Amino acid sequence: VQREKAMPETVSLHSVPLPDISSPRRVTLKDVAQRAGVQHSSVSVVLNGAKSSTHIAQGTRERILKAASELGYRPN
Repeated sequence: VQREKAMPETVSLHSVPLPDISSPRRVTLKDVAQRAGVQHSSVSVVLNGAKSSTHIAQGTRERILKAASELGYRPN
């Protein structure tokens, strides 16, 4: 019997650990993507304001912005 895996409706930002901040490494798009549970390309579209034909759902956009804020993301 093969079981189907259920996809979670939402990803809790608290289920993804914060990066180790003891190192002087800057927060990257990849860090934000991992925290928000999305692809780094989606983070790029949202944070860089890329004029892309890629549609990012409002809920996903809000998760990305929240993750970036929580991690202290700053563009270089």
